[in-house]
Amino acid sequence: MLKDFLQRILALFGKKPIEGKNISRSREYEQSYENTDKVNFAAVFANALSNKTVNESTVDIVGADDKPNKRSEFINTAIHEVWTQANKITSQAIGKGGKVIVPYISNGKAYFDIIDQSRLFISGIKGNRIYNATILADVQKQNERLYFRWADYTLKDGVHTIRNRATGESGNSIPLESIEAWTGIDEEIFIAGVDRLLFGFYKNVTDNRKDRDHYGVPVTYGSESIIKQIHDHLKLIEREYKLTRPMLGLDAAMWNNPMYGKTVQDKDTPFIPLENNSKDNESLWLLYAPAIRDTAMYNRLVQLYEMLEKSVGTSKGILTEPITKNATATEILQSQYDTFCVVSSLRERWKDVIEDLAYAYDVLAEHYNITPLGSRNSYKIVWDWDMRLTENSSETFNQLSEMQSKGIVSKAELRQWKRGGTLDENQEIIDKITESEPSLSQIVGIE
Repeated sequence: MLKDFLQRILALFGKKPIEGKNISRSREYEQSYENTDKVNFAAVFANALSNKTVNESTVDIVGADDKPNKRSEFINTAIHEVWTQANKITSQAIGKGGKVIVPYISNGKAYFDIIDQSRLFISGIKGNRIYNATILADVQKQNERLYFRWADYTLKDGVHTIRNRATGESGNSIPLESIEAWTGIDEEIFIAGVDRLLFGFYKNVTDNRKDRDHYGVPVTYGSESIIKQIHDHLKLIEREYKLTRPMLGLDAAMWNNPMYGKTVQDKDTPFIPLENNSKDNESLWLLYAPAIRDTAMYNRLVQLYEMLEKSVGTSKGILTEPITKNATATEILQSQYDTFCVVSSLRERWKDVIEDLAYAYDVLAEHYNITPLGSRNSYKIVWDWDMRLTENSSETFNQLSEMQSKGIVSKAELRQWKRGGTLDENQEIIDKITESEPSLSQIVGIE
């Protein structure tokens, strides 16, 4: 049914049928990630890796000559808005397989939509570049019925075409203006001099174990059997705790009630009646309190956690305790190398996505004449990644200080590493500090 529906939609844009299995799998990944009925290990890994990837990291758009201009400021504002959602985008891309960021302009301002990869229908790709795709851009409910807005992106001979169409639930075409929220949206947009589609696709870095990987897979892809073992073992641990609760066996005579017969005083208290006389007829009660096998149970759980971490490709410390006992700072950093490799790959994906988004906002700003015309490519991207996962801050500061004393790095570079900001901003602050400091002659009283 999904495949037939997609074919009707693609027919609106004159496109050939596409493989629907990837879309179905993407939807399954999303549903699995969104499931909150039990411990969601895809979400656990996604949150941990996302925090390490983007927290305390920044991206800025500056002028091509390191000085701001109208175009770079416009793009910088737009990119900063995207970056405020970086943690959410990253975690969901890791857990679901991928997220699509669609930039657009409305009333002279930059906006963006974040959608799941299941709403991206790729129909043309060369190398790693998508040149033909259809996106389910929006869903609106009107008069108790659902309506869909589809945006078709095509790149051919340097001309980027965006075609917007609206349909009902059965795939029948309707006018865009019939839906209030879509009034004023252009049905077709043509932009020349473009070399890529104007959206960003953040695809998870987990290997899908196939030659083609048009769509991403979740971080726990291929680890399903281990996750099942963990869930089964967690149930076993819960059962173990229930079965090893102390129980008190009472002589049957003590349960007799002249009016109501045998009763249980408290259902939450594990008292059990003994139909026969108590053991050896010596006592009216018998205590059952077996020793719980918590050590064996949790040893097995830790083994399964370690197996899952290896399967996913991270170091210890996501599900298990990190290696810290009697370890030096360097040894701790080395023990996190596998996790750093994953984080490094996720950051490279962000570089590609931000590059595509900055390019898209640049093209759209030129097309809608928002900033001075002729300003294309008058910007560059500056990243400042948090490196605490791979370096000891004290050691690095000492190394940079020694390099600065030998003239290998400047004071501005040293301050930038410690305080952030651009090189020019740090140099300006250093110049002000130098001007305000008294000279040696002033200190000793010599004019």
